[in-house]
Amino acid sequence: MTGLLFLPSTAAARNFPQDAQWTPLTQMGVAVTDPDNDAQIEANVVGYVEKIDTYAAAYVHSDDAFLYFRLRVDETVMHLGSYKATSWVCLIDTDASLNSYEFAAGVHGNILASDVVELRQNTMPTVNGNPKDKAETVVATYPVSTHAREAPATSMANMNPDFFIDWAVAKVDLAAAGVTDQTPLRIICGTSNDASSLAGDLISDIGDTTLDKLGTDPVLCGPTGCFVPCAGFGEACTVGQGVCQVASTNICDANGNAMCDALPGEPMEETCNGIDDNCDGMVDEPCMDKDGDGLSDAQETMYGSHPEDSDSDDDGVSDPEEIDPGGDADKDGKPNIADEDSDNDGLFDGTELGKDCSAEGTDPAADKCIPDADPTTTTEPLNPDTDGGGEADGNEDGNHDGALNAGERDPNFATDDILPPEPPADRDNDGIEDEADPCPDVPDPDLTPADTDHDALGDACDGDIDGDGLENFADPCPLDPRLSCPNPEIDVTGCACHAAGHADARGFGALLMATLLLAVRRRRGRSPRSATRQGSDLETP
Repeated sequence: MTGLLFLPSTAAARNFPQDAQWTPLTQMGVAVTDPDNDAQIEANVVGYVEKIDTYAAAYVHSDDAFLYFRLRVDETVMHLGSYKATSWVCLIDTDASLNSYEFAAGVHGNILASDVVELRQNTMPTVNGNPKDKAETVVATYPVSTHAREAPATSMANMNPDFFIDWAVAKVDLAAAGVTDQTPLRIICGTSNDASSLAGDLISDIGDTTLDKLGTDPVLCGPTGCFVPCAGFGEACTVGQGVCQVASTNICDANGNAMCDALPGEPMEETCNGIDDNCDGMVDEPCMDKDGDGLSDAQETMYGSHPEDSDSDDDGVSDPEEIDPGGDADKDGKPNIADEDSDNDGLFDGTELGKDCSAEGTDPAADKCIPDADPTTTTEPLNPDTDGGGEADGNEDGNHDGALNAGERDPNFATDDILPPEPPADRDNDGIEDEADPCPDVPDPDLTPADTDHDALGDACDGDIDGDGLENFADPCPLDPRLSCPNPEIDVTGCACHAAGHADARGFGALLMATLLLAVRRRRGRSPRSATRQGSDLETP
């Protein structure tokens, strides 16, 4: 259905160009073509080469006000004065990157509403090179009565006359979106179900389906028409190498050849940093590696290792294998590459990494490497507690050989890090903890030991139980500091003074025991004669 658009963007298009004014779109300098019968006939874009004649599938043209598009189709696009229910669309790339496109321009044949020419912008591209990605923002719309037409073609792709469908969009609308006569345009055309993308017959003679394969040679479209300045014009390019490399796009030189519109950067002195500083295509070529370990002398100097020793710390890990070589995991002032125990957990780095101490450059006499007895298990050389259980790896692997032996804990198993608490100390095994035992080295069957003189030393280990200054063995009354009874009314039994009839059984028993011990000692220390005399004295009332 035809009809005027509600808000036309610009005035009516000028006269469409003559056939000779159109510029065929090309790929690598060859006009784009498309096979016959690969789509519904009015949606079947065609283009072919016949002997010396080339019938391009798509064309462009421009003047000072409009940008024009033309597609060759297999059958008329009109039906009863309206466009058939198809959309004929060209996607426009303006940034030299075919990961996405920036604009879509096309004729939308709509049987339910007015046919329309649309200019859309792809403001949220998917950047995956898919031509089905929709240009969601409408920049301008135009009536088909003034901005679109059907024209006869001289070709006959399927032995029946072909047709052209032409349409135009206003340059002022493109300029408002940043597209000028100096902007290289790469154009991808075909058919679709609406004018916001390409989802139908894509112009390709080999069935390509991605923007990078469908994109044409760039064209410049100025006030007198469109032209391909040279093959490769507008394509992304780089000049220089290494740090001198600069990215740009191709322009055409005076001879019509593409050249990158950029100059390479300035080279610098080559240093040992893994970069081509002098821009000669080689990296770090002058850098020496005296020990042949793969690290240049300058790198080893930077890290703090020895340029002439491939295992600077003799831990069984060659210098280039060291983890974070310039770091200092245990903050001891030595870089990891020169620290045999980088995390200070008691295990050498080589043992933690499963090494056997046979690496070139490892000196066994340095005693900084223990061969791993179980290289199938390793720990982290920069983490003092590999399993995170709270115990250092070297404390769990008691003999530091890398294997889990009897009586050891597993440094890769966190739950065995915490040991059960030690029972309270009781050196004399009398059931009283040392901290509460007044005689920790002398057993006392009494769980509340006696301390007669209250000197914090239990009677069982007190050399002067009554605290009278006389050692027990020399004290006739070791349990009573009083040596005489001031009151003759007191009943003197043995040596201690007690109120008659109120003797403390426990005290009396202890007193009796001490008296007997004292008597035995005295008897053993005297001659038989003295003992007899003493005995006679004891018998005298």
